[in-house]
Amino acid sequence: MSQNRHLEGGSEVIDRRNVAGLFLARFLRSCSMNLQRPVLPTFASSLGADSEKMGMIQSISTMVALPSSLFLGRIADKLGRKIMFTASMALTSLSRVIYALSGSWIHFIPASIIGSISFRTYRPLSTTIGAESTVKESRALVMSLLSLGWMIPGFFLPYLAGILAESVGERAVIWISAGISAVGVITVWTIIRETFRFSEPPELKISIKELLVPNRDLADIYLLKTIDSISYGIWMRGVLFMFMVDAFGVTSSYLGMLSSLRNVLSAIMSVLAGWFSDRVGRKKLLVISEVFGILTLLALILLPDPHAIMVYYPILVSGIIATWSSPYSALLSERTSIRDRVTEITKVDFISSLVGLPFPYVGGSLFRRFGWRAPFLLALPLTFISLLAACRIREPEA
Repeated sequence: MSQNRHLEGGSEVIDRRNVAGLFLARFLRSCSMNLQRPVLPTFASSLGADSEKMGMIQSISTMVALPSSLFLGRIADKLGRKIMFTASMALTSLSRVIYALSGSWIHFIPASIIGSISFRTYRPLSTTIGAESTVKESRALVMSLLSLGWMIPGFFLPYLAGILAESVGERAVIWISAGISAVGVITVWTIIRETFRFSEPPELKISIKELLVPNRDLADIYLLKTIDSISYGIWMRGVLFMFMVDAFGVTSSYLGMLSSLRNVLSAIMSVLAGWFSDRVGRKKLLVISEVFGILTLLALILLPDPHAIMVYYPILVSGIIATWSSPYSALLSERTSIRDRVTEITKVDFISSLVGLPFPYVGGSLFRRFGWRAPFLLALPLTFISLLAACRIREPEA
């Protein structure tokens, strides 16, 4: 395998073209997501779905997507990052089209499956391309700046999506989302270049054992990610906004405003967190992220009111996101080998998500049977355990 990295004076430097391309890719995918996310719960409700059904869909899509994304991650290590990253963006667009064509909440199942495959291949590939286009001394900071491409559309598009949905309908907004994600496919293919190329044709025979056996050197990361997958699966991933629709009857514009406020704060905090992570280490930021998770759950339990949620949710959840994303990505990329990086990153996501598979449905069922506080009360002790696991994380070697 031969490297495709820019060298200057014998040392690696940042690949500015890839950084720019990755920023645009994240920006366009975020535009698509931020248009769709606030309108999907009310669109689902209009088609007969509720929190329990949406939790079930989330669990089904994850169950189907996990094995396929694991194999796709291995193929990306064999064939290259760019082609699989482009394919991931194409699946995003296809998912949006199926949502837009849905005539029943049942149609959300294939759309969610395709979207889940897309997300679970996009995330490790984006992390890998970002890590391999930067240098260790400023990696977390550059990756946090890249995350602005993801966050900036969230400043205004969720609220705009809610307003548009109330005037032209949710379906029309989802069609716009599909069009934007299609532009992202073209952007990735034309701008981003491979970070590594193989000098010989790759061997594509894949060992199931190789894919499924965890890397013992990453045991601490597996533990933290798995507990988080269970905890956040219960109350956040794909179901929290649906809880709000069912409990308070909130509108698309309310959900859009909530997302916009969260994304603005996440952008500001993320750059500071990336800078801090490069100077004091990744571990401290991951510990702080778990503290934010605990505070968020306590607030949701003690202050279950849509007016209060509008105040504390953006602050606390942006804290979770900002102090987790870039430090975690930098930590994982620095503790994996170049040759198998996508495979290892995907494997961590696969195994942790596999354990957390049923919990969006569990959260939806608890909410439906016992009310607002039930999912958060179950997730709270798990997040305390995550905090202890974060304290045991090993920093990458210098």
